[in-house]
Amino acid sequence: SRYALPASACFASCCAMHPRLLACLVVVLHAELAQSARIGHPGLESLPPPGRLGHDRADARSASVPRHWDLVPEDIVEFVRAYIPRPVQVALSSGRNMALLWKSDSGDLTRIFHDQAGRLVDIKFFPGGGRLATASSDGTLAIWSTEPQQLRHVLHGHAMGTDVYELQVFLDGDRFVSIGGDTSAVIWSASSGEMFHRLVLDAAGGESQRAVRVAPDDVVVTGVSYSPDVGATVWSAASGEVQRRLTQPSGRIRLMEVSPEGHRAVTVGAHSAWVWDIRSGALERELVDGHEGFVEGVTFADLGARVVTCSSDGEVLIWDIGAGALRRVTMSESVLGVFAVPRSDLVIASLPSRLAVLNSTSGKHLRSLDSADDVHRVAVSSHGHVVVTCSGPSEHRRSQTTTVWAISGLRLWTLDEDESDSPTFSSDRGCSVAIGDLASPIHS
Repeated sequence: SRYALPASACFASCCAMHPRLLACLVVVLHAELAQSARIGHPGLESLPPPGRLGHDRADARSASVPRHWDLVPEDIVEFVRAYIPRPVQVALSSGRNMALLWKSDSGDLTRIFHDQAGRLVDIKFFPGGGRLATASSDGTLAIWSTEPQQLRHVLHGHAMGTDVYELQVFLDGDRFVSIGGDTSAVIWSASSGEMFHRLVLDAAGGESQRAVRVAPDDVVVTGVSYSPDVGATVWSAASGEVQRRLTQPSGRIRLMEVSPEGHRAVTVGAHSAWVWDIRSGALERELVDGHEGFVEGVTFADLGARVVTCSSDGEVLIWDIGAGALRRVTMSESVLGVFAVPRSDLVIASLPSRLAVLNSTSGKHLRSLDSADDVHRVAVSSHGHVVVTCSGPSEHRRSQTTTVWAISGLRLWTLDEDESDSPTFSSDRGCSVAIGDLASPIHS
C-alpha cells in the first residue's frame, strides 16, 4: 500500500508501544532463522559484550517473584544476537523440600512443594517439558505435571531412608532410571508409576556405584564408586540384564560420562581417563597422566569426537580420541568442571568465580561469564544457547544465587534463593539437559 509505513518506522513504533509483544515476535522470528540454519552457533567474537537483559541482582531483590523480562529497546538487538531460538524451562531445588520452575518466555516463577519427607536431591524434565521427576534423600521419588502443577505419583522403589543419588530420563519420554544408596538402580514408567526393572549394582567393601547414564540405543551405564574394586556396568534397559563390565586398569572410578550418540563411555581416575566402546566393551583409548592435580570434571565435546578433562592444577585438556592428540589450555585458577555445549565444538569450563567459554577445536578462550561468587552447579540447555549457574560464597559452600545466561555472555535473569541446586533444563521441543553432583550433560 502507498500508505504503508517504512519497515524501520513500524519496528520503532512497535518497540515504543509494545516491547513485550515485540520481544515475543523477535523470539519466534529468530527461532525460524536458527532452525533454518540448523541452529548453528555464531562466532562468539562477533557477539555483544556481557551485559544486563532483564533482572540483575538488585532487580531480583526488589521483586521477590519477577513476572517478565523488563526489556528496553537497546536490549532487543542484543537479545536477537544472543541466539536463543526458542523458550526454555528451568527447574531447580530450593532449600530442603521445594522445587522452583522458571519459564524463559514469560519470566514466570513458580514454586512446587513436594510431599517427600527428605531433602530434594535431583530434578529431571521429561521430553516435552510437561512432566518432571524429583528424587529425595528419604529414598522416594515423585512425578509431577507442570501444567497444571499436580503430583501424579509417589514412587517407593529404594530402601526407605537411603539417598537417591540421581535420575536420568530415556528419550522415549516415559521411562526413567534412579540410582540409590541401597545398591540398586530402578527403571520406571512415569505415566503409570510401574517399576520395570531393578538393577542390582556391583559393590565392594560396602561401596556401590553412585552414578547412572542412559544411551540412545536403550542402554544404561552405572559407575562411580569410592571402591577401586567397583567398575562400570553396561545394562540392557529392555531386559534389565548385564551386557558387559568396564574394568578401569587402575584406581577407583571418580567420574563417568557417556557420549551424545551413546557409543562411547569415559571413566576417570585420579589423574587419567579411559575411553571405552560401549557396544563391545573394548578399551578404545588411554588418556594417561595428563594432569598433575586431581581430575575434577570430564565431558565429551564435538559430538563425541573429543574428551575434555579439567583439574585443580588449572589446566583443561582436550583429547582427540581418534588421533590421540592432546591440546592443553592453561587457566589462571583451579577448574572445577567442564560442560559441552550441544551441537557445537564449544566447551564451558567452571572456575571459582566465572565460566570460561572455550573452543575445543582451537583451544581458544572465547569469553568469560563473570560471577560474584563461586559457581557450584552448571547446566547447558539442549539447544546450546542458554546456561544456568548456581553460585554462592565459598565459605558457605552452598548456592544462593541462580543466574540464567546467554552463551554470548549476556546475563538474562538472576534469582536470589537460598540453597538453590540441581538445575535442569527443558525446551518446548522436548530436549532436556541436566547436571547433578557428578554429571555433565547428556544431550538429547
